[in-house]
Amino acid sequence: MEKLNRIKISENSKKALFFIYSLLLLIVSFVSSSVYASIFIFFVYFISVLLTFNKGFLSDPRILFVGFFFLYSTFYPFRVVLTGISLVEIDFYLLNNSVNYAFVGAITFVTVCNLFIDEKVASKKISLLHKKNKFLTSERIILFSLFAIVLIGLYEVITSGATSKRELTGNTGIIPQLAYFSSLMIIVCIALRITRINKKIYKDKVTLSLFAFFLFFLFATGERDTVFRVAIISLLVFFDKNGKGKSHIVLLLIFGAAIVVPMSQAFKAIFLVGELNLPSIGAETILNNEFISASRNLYVLQLYGVNHDLYFIYTDFVRAFVPTIFISDFDITSTNQWFHNVYRQEHGLSGSSGWGFGMIAQGFLIGGLPGIILLMGFYSSILTFFFNRKYKSVYSYVFYILMLITAIYCIRADLANFLSQVFKITGLMIVVAMVVHNLFKKNIFKTYLTSKV
Repeated sequence: MEKLNRIKISENSKKALFFIYSLLLLIVSFVSSSVYASIFIFFVYFISVLLTFNKGFLSDPRILFVGFFFLYSTFYPFRVVLTGISLVEIDFYLLNNSVNYAFVGAITFVTVCNLFIDEKVASKKISLLHKKNKFLTSERIILFSLFAIVLIGLYEVITSGATSKRELTGNTGIIPQLAYFSSLMIIVCIALRITRINKKIYKDKVTLSLFAFFLFFLFATGERDTVFRVAIISLLVFFDKNGKGKSHIVLLLIFGAAIVVPMSQAFKAIFLVGELNLPSIGAETILNNEFISASRNLYVLQLYGVNHDLYFIYTDFVRAFVPTIFISDFDITSTNQWFHNVYRQEHGLSGSSGWGFGMIAQGFLIGGLPGIILLMGFYSSILTFFFNRKYKSVYSYVFYILMLITAIYCIRADLANFLSQVFKITGLMIVVAMVVHNLFKKNIFKTYLTSKV
């Protein structure tokens, strides 16, 4: 017991010292007047997080999330100072501020994780969840039913005559409303499978076949989200099983994503467009992608100014949890919708895609630096809560890794988007899979059919 207490005190001391170290880096970054210096200090902080807390398990919220957060927080300022390209007026002081505000968010996120995370869970493999190398009967039924829906949707897409993803979505709405959501449920089934199987994921023919199908889905519809989700789920489960996600692997994944994401634009809906236009790999290509959106939107809010208001938290909770049918008569919009429909219109910011919003931007909107600390503290608390409980069952594990992936995606969105995707979509899908599985497990259908005979 004394040995365990010493270990606990040592762990707490490490976290306390790291917090002091983080504050010193933050002070240096704020004092610096150079955008390059602030980005470099932020990068040093990210490396420090990896070297201090990475135990080889990528599902730890302090690892992949902070890496992607760094990309989203620095791409736009780095692009502007490197190329001078900007849709709005360039103010280097505000650019530097945008990096530092995001840095505050990162420190808040990691600090809250350190306060509440269960380090035993952070050092544990998921071997106890391995069961069998095949889908459960219930999951197979769900999979093939939804697969049929997706195939019908793809057929209508290919024969629709549309020549772009935007045209397809605007005219038919099939992909976002039917085939897309069916594909997300298929992803839940894939996650349950690869969590259970004993064999290596890259040797599982079923998983590889489904991944190939989602590549075809990307070529036909332009939806990259499904391919990236399957890839990240596979990586998270793979390294959670072997615990070998060392820091250099994390760096390769993060900066590999910075190249793969802009390059993947060329493959969007190539069956509709009818051609493949591979961009050249250079600074202009790499620095002009969705990673610039979150930091650009924070910069825009500073440049044109905002009235800080906690009301945006309330509207996001309402939009996340209350069905639209009950609030259609009220003027309640999410922060993301407000930014696109009100703020951008007021300031003449044109463009129909690639803007998104951003968690740090929303935190700044609701209360400046205190708002950023409040929002990122809440964000981190939710992830840590479910991280600590991820090994309760295979369903809790899959729910958590899907939540983590959504949290990474929503760095460039808002709180309503995150809460809605996690609890209304992912949560519902997990519940459906669990209920159907339990019904088959208890032989309810078999008993019912026998009684009829």
